[in-house]
This record gives sequence, C-alpha cells and structure tokens, in this order.
Amino acid sequence: MKSPQHYFYLFFFALLLFGCNSSNNTSNLNFAYKYDPEPSIIRPSFKIFHLSENKSNLYFSIHSKDVLYTKIFNDTNYVSHLKIRYKLFYQDDIKTILDSATYQMNDTTSEGNFDKKLFGGFTLSALNSQKYFVEIRIRDINRDLNIVEFFNFTKSESISDGHFILLDSSNFPILESQVHVNKNFKVVRSPWVDKDNFKLNHHGTNTFGLAPPPFSEVGINYELPKQTKTDQVILFTDTTTLTVKEKGLYHFISDSTDRGFCFLAVSPNYPKLDNIEQFIAPTRFISTQKEYDKLTSYTNSKEGIDEFWLSITNDFKRAKQVLGTYYGRVESSNRFFTDVQEGWQTDRGLIYLIFGAPSTIFKGYNNEKWIYGEESNMLTISFSFKRIETPTSTNTYILERNPTYKSSWYKAVDNWRQGRVY
Repeated sequence: MKSPQHYFYLFFFALLLFGCNSSNNTSNLNFAYKYDPEPSIIRPSFKIFHLSENKSNLYFSIHSKDVLYTKIFNDTNYVSHLKIRYKLFYQDDIKTILDSATYQMNDTTSEGNFDKKLFGGFTLSALNSQKYFVEIRIRDINRDLNIVEFFNFTKSESISDGHFILLDSSNFPILESQVHVNKNFKVVRSPWVDKDNFKLNHHGTNTFGLAPPPFSEVGINYELPKQTKTDQVILFTDTTTLTVKEKGLYHFISDSTDRGFCFLAVSPNYPKLDNIEQFIAPTRFISTQKEYDKLTSYTNSKEGIDEFWLSITNDFKRAKQVLGTYYGRVESSNRFFTDVQEGWQTDRGLIYLIFGAPSTIFKGYNNEKWIYGEESNMLTISFSFKRIETPTSTNTYILERNPTYKSSWYKAVDNWRQGRVY
C-alpha cells in the first residue's frame, strides 16, 4: 500500500462511479455499535475541505486496529481490504443522488504493526451556497462487516472550518480538529480563501460550561464569550505552522470578515485522562454542591477523589469498580462526542456518562434517538438529539430536554451515589 501522504495529496481522483438509485431508509437501522466501547468496530473520522466554488474534498481516516488483517499465504505480511462508497445529497432532498463513487482501499503491513491510521478521501462535485448530506458505507471485506456513516456540510464563501485543514508534524491530516499542546501543527488554507490577517483567540477549557440535567429548561449556550484572550495575530499563507501552549478552545477570526473556525487543544493522551486533576470535574454530575466544593478544595487531588468515592460507596472494592466504570465512560465520551468541548461535557456525553451506552440508536442525517430498554416497555427511556450549526461548529448535537426526565435522572444518579453502576 502506498503511504498515507500519497493518498492525501493525490486527493483520490481515480474513482469508479456508480449508477444512481434511491438511498436506503436508515430509520430502522440500529447504530448502537457506534458508541459501544468494547467491540473493535470501524469508527472513521471525516473532514470536508473546499477546493473551489464547485469542488470539495471529503477526507476520512480509519484506525488500523479496527480493521481485520489476514496473513498472505507463504508471506510474513498481513493485508486488509476495505471497500468505501459514498452518495451525496442535498439536505432537503435525500432521495436524489447528486454524486456517488467507490474506492477499494488495501493495506499491507508486517506483524505487530497494526497501530496506525489509514487515510483516504473523495473529490465531491459540490456547488456554492448549498447544504449537503453524505452517506458513506464502509465494508471490511476480510471480516464481512458493513457500517454506515453520515456526514453533513454547508458549502459557502463565508469563511468556516471547511476552508482550512490541519496537518500534524508528519503532514498527516488532523480530521478531528484536535491538536496537542506544545506540538507543531500546520494550517492549510483553501485556494478558495484570500490571504488575510486572523486573530487566534483562546477561550479556555470550559468555554460553554457543563451540560445541564436533561430536565432543565435550557441547555448549553454555544455563543462565544465576548471577553477573550488573543493568543496570536497571524497572516495565513498557503500553509502556516503554529504551536499552542495551553489546552482549550481556540478560535481563528478573520480581520476583514469576522468569520473563522475553531479547534480544540488537548493533552497528548487525549481522550484518556492523564492526570488526577482531570478526575475531579466529571464528578459534578453526581455530587452535591457541598461535596464538589470540598473536592475542589483539596491540595492533594488524589486524596480528595479517593475520599469522595469511598464516601458514596462505603466499600473500597466497590469504589474501585464504580470509579473504573465511571471514568471509563468519561474517556469513551471524549472519544465519541468531542466537538468544540471535551466529549463528556456535551449533551450526548452527559447522557452516556450517567446512563451508559444505549441499547438502540436510530440515526438520521440530522438527529439521533437513543433508547434504553425495549421500545414496547413502559419503563424504557429515550433521548432525542438534534444536530445544529453554532458559531463554532456545524456538528454540535443538543438534547431535546423535557421535565419528565427528572425522575429517571435522579434514579440513575442515586444509583451511582449508592455505589451501583447504572
């Protein structure tokens, strides 16, 4: 297999076009596997990059450890076989296919070298001033496994994240818009965007606050605060190299248009929790104000964390088990739901952390419905999330809050506080 750099810079122009037919109705498909941390399932990342008024590249990455490699006969190497197909629609007409293509992606590697990312992409015929929906189907041929993914984007001349793409120090694309602190990265400007001065504003690590409980009248406010710290002023060339020193949300704003794009600076081990201080904030969902104030006052954070979990479980062995599950869900939320804030801070992260992975997920191009239990059971709980476009992101999901969730919420929280995993 050719190197990831080769795939990235060729933009995958050699594509085999398929004939058009109606898109499958996805409302009856169960997407619960997407947020199950246990199985090795293909979980691709996507990024749109606008090349011109009528062309855009859709890049994707897949982790090799989520793909099945089989040994070649009489050879020391292993090979994977993926078949990737996309269909492009307008968001307001998901029956008419505008563009479609397929790509065969093979990788050959030696034994023990399965920890890497595989990169690919398609060039889409996407016109200006339109909203698009992409259905991507990926088949792991060796495993005989198929997955379906959806991706949405708006094509506009107004500066947005689609006009820039981040590269790491090895020139691999960073599709999740997450960079590591104190490490060089590059910002590639679309040829569709004029050179301009950009302010790089730093908004800290808790810009939007934590998600309120699901029965609250209001949710997260994704408006950026007006009082910000300008980190740098940059004149973007075609490719600009940067480094940031502090974690948190960064926002590039054009001097001439007051438009821009965001990225999140995280620790090198993200989405994992790499220091004890990161264990404190997620307890806010299950702690009282008094308990949380006490926890944050400890000079020794580990001592405070240990005391908190022992105080609500009254048993060291049980505390260890419950603590492991709780923070495992924090890390899974970071992996699945990170956008312009850490995943556990989002609405989906809130529900995932307290209630766990749902048994059923119905997913449309603009929404998700999570179901806990059997649909016909009166005790079943369901949560609906809607994708919205905010000043900082086009892929933010907000929970449809309802006062009827209050009893379910407190029942789940009480279970955690009694030392039982919910």
